[in-house]
Amino acid sequence: MGGTRPARGQQTGLSQAEQALLTRARQGDTLSFESLVGRHATPLYNLALRMLANPDDAQDAVQEAMVKAFTNLKTFAGRSAVSTWLYRITYNVCLDEIKRRGKRGVPFSALGDEGEGAAAEVLTHPESRGPEQEAMSAELQAAVQRALAQLPEPFRTVLILYEMQGLSYEEIADITGARLGTVKSRLNRARWQLKELLEPFRELFPA
Repeated sequence: MGGTRPARGQQTGLSQAEQALLTRARQGDTLSFESLVGRHATPLYNLALRMLANPDDAQDAVQEAMVKAFTNLKTFAGRSAVSTWLYRITYNVCLDEIKRRGKRGVPFSALGDEGEGAAAEVLTHPESRGPEQEAMSAELQAAVQRALAQLPEPFRTVLILYEMQGLSYEEIADITGARLGTVKSRLNRARWQLKELLEPFRELFPA
């Protein structure tokens, strides 16, 4: 199931159709709730998978987030996009799981298929390669996986949300509860740390 969302930086509130669905969902109409949130299932799962690095844990996190969303419909004022609201709930569920289990690492193979930046570029734009190029790509992906796993959680999460999920600074601040300046600072530090960790593998990156 695909998900849709505004372009980066174009955070919006509810459309008239979404507002109508929200009203009916608040009255207990589960079909309206599913219509309101269903199209966001895939990006939410991708976020959970990137944070938890385990498909079963990610699926459980999304299901828990959906239950929380339905339970807390009356607290959602509709001033932000539905996707931002659901991201915030899913992010908090995943963060609780990370804290509970003490997870730090995220396999890069779980980091999804969209985004910007050098690390994302390696996976998001594969080209036809020969055996040697494929071997180098696999080695690079393993190196990025190890480097990303070494980033502290707040930095890694901001990097995932911005580079892999395509969210804006404002959306990330809303989701994580961090100040806008803190989001930008964490993203810059995450990029620099990742760059330093990958410096020994610079020759593996495409020109």
